[in-house]
Amino acid sequence: MRYRRKPIADRFWAKVNKTEDCWIWTGAKHKFGYGRFTIEHRKTTTAHRMAWILTYGETDLHVLHKCDNPPCVRPDHLFVGTHTDNMRDCWNKGRNVSHLPENGWNSGIKHYGHKLNEADVLQIIADINSSQSELATQFGVHQSVISKIRTGKIWKHLKR
Repeated sequence: MRYRRKPIADRFWAKVNKTEDCWIWTGAKHKFGYGRFTIEHRKTTTAHRMAWILTYGETDLHVLHKCDNPPCVRPDHLFVGTHTDNMRDCWNKGRNVSHLPENGWNSGIKHYGHKLNEADVLQIIADINSSQSELATQFGVHQSVISKIRTGKIWKHLKR
């Protein structure tokens, strides 16, 4: 006898915790907090996109969050838009990983993968006697990070 898988909608909604506000995805998540859902063997999509598809049907557009809560899959918290709409929404909510008006790049402690804090960077800037490779080893970063700090390409907002 062959195992029959539950219908996609049943499998999907079983992994949703419906609160009064957002409906939170409880299944697998991407490193940025967006839910991941397996449609078929090795074919996945984001959970909020799947919520849109199950509720409103297929779309070629991006599925965006009104609530700006990555694990939310509540259909009325979602809307569709172009890539440009997505980038504009990201910018307007101050969570983009590209240019920010106040400091050029989303760098330093605002960057999701930061390893250094402001005190570390100020120490790197002040330490003119150590080589880049010595500082890289000391702070656990790549030598290129030290170079970019010293040349002002990253952590621009700190005085040199």
